[in-house]
Amino acid sequence: MSDLRAAIDAFDLESYVLEHGADERQRGEWTLTCPICAGEKLLVNMRKKTWHCWVCQRFELRWTGNAYKRVATRGAGGLLQLVQLLEGCSRNEAELRVLRGRVRRPGSLQRVDVAELEGPPAPPMQAPAIAPPPGVIAFERVLPYLQSRGITWEDVQAFALSWCPWGRYKDRCVFPCFESGRLVYWQARAMWEGSGRDFVKALNPPRVLGGVTSAEVLFNLDQAVRVGHGHVCICEGPIDAIHAGYDAVCTFGKQISGAQIGKMLQRGVDRVDVMWDADASRDAAVAAQRLSALFRVRLVVLPSGDPGDWPRDQLWRMRQSAPWVWRESRLSRL
Repeated sequence: MSDLRAAIDAFDLESYVLEHGADERQRGEWTLTCPICAGEKLLVNMRKKTWHCWVCQRFELRWTGNAYKRVATRGAGGLLQLVQLLEGCSRNEAELRVLRGRVRRPGSLQRVDVAELEGPPAPPMQAPAIAPPPGVIAFERVLPYLQSRGITWEDVQAFALSWCPWGRYKDRCVFPCFESGRLVYWQARAMWEGSGRDFVKALNPPRVLGGVTSAEVLFNLDQAVRVGHGHVCICEGPIDAIHAGYDAVCTFGKQISGAQIGKMLQRGVDRVDVMWDADASRDAAVAAQRLSALFRVRLVVLPSGDPGDWPRDQLWRMRQSAPWVWRESRLSRL
């Protein structure tokens, strides 16, 4: 990590933002076009090597032990997040480029022409394989919580779910993310309902150099590609994906990143069903329109709740009856 810190400190940020069309607004602060909102509102601080977009930036109050602190939750970050945003790459790729001390400017998945994506995509930068959480074991029985969520023993086996009986991840179900058979990420979710600031629903793996985040992986991608033959269903959470079927993946949230889109392209996905929670129908519509420039897309709008509330056979019928999203022209931009 010290090598990465030194590389960030030595990184020629001014040359980098100039390559991406930045203009100096005032001394030490440069303005870029934001790939997300397309506004000239993304400001980069040369000294701190941080950035924020006045349009996209969102905040929340977090308790620090003695006071609430205003923390940016999106639309802001440091150098690595800036490289990810401008180049549409994973955190692993951004770290490697900064460590190598050189940058390149491929088209971002947020704004690349469709024609540029034809042909076999470049091989992805491989995330390092990681270890499962300490104490994890295979299920010997289906926990009552999983039964209450409609998850069967067959699902436990098919999605390679496991369980921690002790340690930091005690009594949590582990949802693994495999890429070409290698465990690269997992999320340990509480098997109980809780509340309050001390309750954390999902715990992630310890950070490792070159490791990925939840925004750079897709739960169940290996199986979904194999079962769906290039047609996958995209859900928000892992339990939603399990209910949707063996050809479903989850993005761990209401957004789909450029890294996640790239991984679907690299695995030969050409058709997708977007099926997010009913209260996220507007986000789903935006995502479906964006994806329609690269895939054939069906937008599945649930009458209520989330996919985890519905039986698999009903979700399957909803998917089959959903309309295909109008596909944009080949000259359109994401």
